[in-house]
Amino acid sequence: MSLVNETVFDVNDIKPKELDETIHRLHKEFSGKTKLRNICPACSSDEYKHAFDKYKFHYVECCNCKSLYIQNTIELDDYIKYSKELEDNIYSGEKYKKYLEELARNKSSNLELTASRFLNKNTKLKVAYMGSKAKVFQVALSNFDTEFDIIDDNCSITGSYDFIIMDHYMEKVLDLKQLMTTVHKSLNSNGYLYISSRVGSGIDILTLWEETKLYPLEHQNLLSVDGIKIMLNTIGFNIKGLNTPGTLDVDNILNSKSSNIPRFLNYLASFDKENALEDFRVFIQKNLLSSFATIIAQKG
Repeated sequence: MSLVNETVFDVNDIKPKELDETIHRLHKEFSGKTKLRNICPACSSDEYKHAFDKYKFHYVECCNCKSLYIQNTIELDDYIKYSKELEDNIYSGEKYKKYLEELARNKSSNLELTASRFLNKNTKLKVAYMGSKAKVFQVALSNFDTEFDIIDDNCSITGSYDFIIMDHYMEKVLDLKQLMTTVHKSLNSNGYLYISSRVGSGIDILTLWEETKLYPLEHQNLLSVDGIKIMLNTIGFNIKGLNTPGTLDVDNILNSKSSNIPRFLNYLASFDKENALEDFRVFIQKNLLSSFATIIAQKG
């Protein structure tokens, strides 16, 4: 079963500029404090090759599932300091709260439709949220009877839940396999996991490569679609829906200042007399080639 496709909406249009500025500054501060990871967070293969560097962090590509991950990450104590500074300087501020309110207006209806396909409105649901945009999902689930727990970046998930949301959280976890195993154990029988994530096998990342707008500490794990499937199936999830919207990837490429933009994309954009560019977006979506994914999986 496919998920509801999100409305075309670029969050960069409303995202506070201070967010990117703060993340950029923190990456410069923490880039010298690193430890090595040599195992793919998706499939556990130890075979990899160098992909590209960002902020002195080294992205490698798994030779098995083609996932991308940073090889030289930071220690947990440093990551806690990094997360706390983001919380103190950005996430608790009024501009970010207004940004979340705007996001909720634009995205909550799509999320509600997806939830309605899988969740029972007639039963009280215990929900855990992992991410920095809890308000968006609280609005989306406002028609459900829920007990809504927000899991802090640095806390282990405990208790039992009917629905767990990982909102752009999977990308930043130091030990992804351990977390996903804990998430599986924390779900009630037949409970659901909802994931939104950047995807390393998407067209804009594969095209722009080192010129992609990425922050390594926010995007430590850029799993491929195949990598996501391998990881979830290995842990014991049954994937019920996996979509890559494919609406903004082409725009991200065309609006970049990269010298790597394929000529045929520029051609389609310049001479789109028969909606060829839109057809290409549909092709990206149909073949799961976007760099953003939404997944819903059930505990097996």
